[in-house]
Amino acid sequence: MAHIQIRIPIAEKEAAGEVLENMGLNFSSAIKIFLRRTVQEGKLPFEVVADSSVASSSRFENSLDPQCNSFSQRNIG
Repeated sequence: MAHIQIRIPIAEKEAAGEVLENMGLNFSSAIKIFLRRTVQEGKLPFEVVADSSVASSSRFENSLDPQCNSFSQRNIG
């Protein structure tokens, strides 16, 4: 088995944990489902679109989370 480690803001982790718990899942199971569906479908199992409110060349820099120095998704939902 492989080990995957990610860094996300604490608030996002807690909110996701609540949603997953309500679904009877933990993070490990949810990530396994995500990866399995990605392989089966040959693409991400959901649509990804650009945030039209961020139209500058600094889009990537604005998307960096200063707490964990990693790319983060905005406006989830």
